[in-house]
Amino acid sequence: MVFTDSNGVEWLVTEISDPALRSIPTERLRMPEFKSGWLLFQSQHIKKRLAPYPDDWRAMEPAELERLLAKAKPAPTTIRPSLTGEFPRLER
Repeated sequence: MVFTDSNGVEWLVTEISDPALRSIPTERLRMPEFKSGWLLFQSQHIKKRLAPYPDDWRAMEPAELERLLAKAKPAPTTIRPSLTGEFPRLER
């Protein structure tokens, strides 16, 4: 699902859920709140995650999604090598 926030930023929202997560003992999880899955909010420059999240998030209006986004925490970004094995250059 895609929505635009009140600042004009476009966000892609994806539900990340895997039944296998539930089988991991809570004490082995670094972030137990993510055991049941999370919402991943992605803009062009930022990724954020929210857990737990409401079941009816797909039916929410943009203003409601923006409130969830405000509660979400920054997600670590990973840099993956290209098909040639080189890492992309970061713009500074």
